[in-house]
Amino acid sequence: MNTLAWLKVSGHFDNLNANLNRAVGVNLPRLQVAFKAVQSKRAVTVESFAAEQENLLSTLPSDQRTEITKFLDPQWVALLPIEDLPGASDEQLGIEYGRALQGDPTRLQASRYSTSDEA
Repeated sequence: MNTLAWLKVSGHFDNLNANLNRAVGVNLPRLQVAFKAVQSKRAVTVESFAAEQENLLSTLPSDQRTEITKFLDPQWVALLPIEDLPGASDEQLGIEYGRALQGDPTRLQASRYSTSDEA
């Protein structure tokens, strides 16, 4: 979900989505529901998405359904790639520090290194 969210920001998402039906050797229902979730972010509730996509969601393992539910939560923000931390805004760094405080120490360590490199 994180990768698709960043592809949308970078402008590559729409092209990939338009050609999704050409994908070979992948779990197409899984990709379809993931792309639909990214398209629907902030436009639907988790409950309405689950009802509309019931057939596709039923093909996924519970951990993947949980990831989609978390992604559709309005509070969800894409992880910032570690290599982008040096140029991150204060808001982005704050999000990364918050994630670290919630149990992901690699985010805090990466954020700390990126800010110390600027000094």
